[in-house]
Amino acid sequence: MEIGFWILFLGLLVLMSADADEHYNNGCQKMSRNCCVLCNPGYRLNMVTGCGQCYRCPQGSFMETTNNKSSCQRCKICENVFEYSRKCTPTSNAVCKCTKGKICVGENCEKCAIYECPDGQEIREQKCTDCPSGTFKPGGESKCKPWKICPIGVKVVLNGTRTSDVICGDAVSHTTEPTSTTSNRVTQRPRVVPGDKKIVNVHSVHKNITNEEPGPGPSVNAVVIHVLIFGGVIISLAILFCSLPYIKKWIKKIKQEFKKFPIQPVKTPEQEDPCPFPVKEQGDDEEEEPIFREP
Repeated sequence: MEIGFWILFLGLLVLMSADADEHYNNGCQKMSRNCCVLCNPGYRLNMVTGCGQCYRCPQGSFMETTNNKSSCQRCKICENVFEYSRKCTPTSNAVCKCTKGKICVGENCEKCAIYECPDGQEIREQKCTDCPSGTFKPGGESKCKPWKICPIGVKVVLNGTRTSDVICGDAVSHTTEPTSTTSNRVTQRPRVVPGDKKIVNVHSVHKNITNEEPGPGPSVNAVVIHVLIFGGVIISLAILFCSLPYIKKWIKKIKQEFKKFPIQPVKTPEQEDPCPFPVKEQGDDEEEEPIFREP
């Protein structure tokens, strides 16, 4: 019996300490004479027997700042045309936003209004934004829709825009048509799409639109030949550049070989005397006897 009494007593002490820790110790910001006079955000001040204690704000209420108030503020409720962007917590109020297809009015979204965006735009993140690439929104629609995909073998007559869909033409013919550009002939008058400043043909387009085919590009053989020629020139220059030291050495060696051979003087014919003496004939050396004649 005594054991059960002590167990019950200890349990009450634990609960009291937990309650005091939750409501008093954690919530008090400023104390005076062992009594709290200022509570933390998310708590309210409750005067018990003349001594203040802080209690957590109950569910559905909040307190954003330190305070000494006895009651917390009521949370905002998002309903009807509103939905929760952020739910209420003990330290912050709830944030509401308009349901899909509506736009907030006012700084704190006090009202919601049904707003229709211009052609080519849709409501995203509470404002009108352009349709993503590959989508369009004509008049009377609320959301952007993806462009039409033309079947295989069918050519695209007009590309899609933010305000108009892709227009597919007739099946592509395998016969070669002359390359020329002609105007589109339509069965009815075209309509002008607002905001796009572009005439869109509503009804079928006759098969008079032909696309000019680009001329043939350079052949593969010509490219290969040019590459080979360029490569040959580069290789030849590289070989010549690498061979220069060996060529200089070979020329120097040849010069040294030529220096080993003696140089013989070249004999030149003797120059003739321009005024030669007469050559004496044989017998001219004998003195001639003087011839004396009588007077």
